[in-house]
Amino acid sequence: MSLTEAHQLFLTGNPNVKIGRSKICGLRPCHILLSSQTPENVCVCQRHANFSFLLQIISANCKSVPAKPRDFCSVIVCDTLRKECVLGTCDSCKSFPNWDNLFTCDDDVLFSEVSWFKWGKVESSVEKIV
Repeated sequence: MSLTEAHQLFLTGNPNVKIGRSKICGLRPCHILLSSQTPENVCVCQRHANFSFLLQIISANCKSVPAKPRDFCSVIVCDTLRKECVLGTCDSCKSFPNWDNLFTCDDDVLFSEVSWFKWGKVESSVEKIV
């Protein structure tokens, strides 16, 4: 989300508050990077963010599952830097022998109801929904 989008989102949710885009930019925490400052190997697209949200809730309920996408990927592919592995065309990754035993969870956790956030389209904008 860009700072302009954040400003518009804030104004939509708070129609009685008058605040300019420059003030929103000035209030940006230093740990929130601008798009131009984000490393190329860090994706913040909707699909990857939703995967991260889902992985966080699975990991919170099933401790053997890594909470971070990078850690999860390093468990399920032989080399996270090889295009073939990541795209599922690597013969070694395709024939992974222990998918059924890779992660373990208690049965009560497996069949419990959970909720998580995801980015989704609501009317004409993209919003974080449960």
